[in-house]
Amino acid sequence: MDNKELEIVAQGEFFDQGYRVVTIVVRLIGQDIRQQEFNTIEWNNRCCYETEEEWQEYKATKAAARTKFKERMRELLELQDSVSFTLTGTLSEIFTAVAMYPIEDAYGEGSNGTGN
Repeated sequence: MDNKELEIVAQGEFFDQGYRVVTIVVRLIGQDIRQQEFNTIEWNNRCCYETEEEWQEYKATKAAARTKFKERMRELLELQDSVSFTLTGTLSEIFTAVAMYPIEDAYGEGSNGTGN
């Protein structure tokens, strides 16, 4: 991947229960992606808002920003075709991405990892 926003720190994969599991540890280095991630952090709590509607609107805005950041990371890591994707903040600008892909056996059915 030729990307100036991320540095891949570690990458690996393993097979389990009929899935190929890909793990990638990345460091955010681009200013744009770091600012986007910063915008997803929740700084306020319920007591900062006079009404429940204001609080719910704030939470929805932050949730949308987190979803946008997660999807951008998924795209930058080229994991869009995975059936499952998780992104976890590990330490400040360090994140761990985990993606899962089903393994198809010779009969076109998913394997359960036991050969059955």
